[in-house]
Amino acid sequence: LEAALDAALGAVRGGRSVRRRGLHLLLLSDGAPTKGDLQCSRQVASALRLGVSIHTCYISDGCDEVPPLLQHISRQTSGASFHAIPRQEAGLVTAVSVKRVAV
Repeated sequence: LEAALDAALGAVRGGRSVRRRGLHLLLLSDGAPTKGDLQCSRQVASALRLGVSIHTCYISDGCDEVPPLLQHISRQTSGASFHAIPRQEAGLVTAVSVKRVAV
């Protein structure tokens, strides 16, 4: 998650010369990080400095809870958190059910 957030926030930093509010990032993930800063503290602080809301979307088979870290990132940056559950037929994703998670 750290590398993905670093890349996205770096693009935001490099792509504008005037500080604006109301920018949004959508972070898609299939799980919680297992190495590095497990709270993504530096990335959350950077998003706050840049005025970026990070919306997280956890993709899973629906049998588990959204990882607390994804909810934390959304909550800290005034973003929303979602849980996406793909539906499969014959091994192919045919639809995705998405529900908003309270943060």
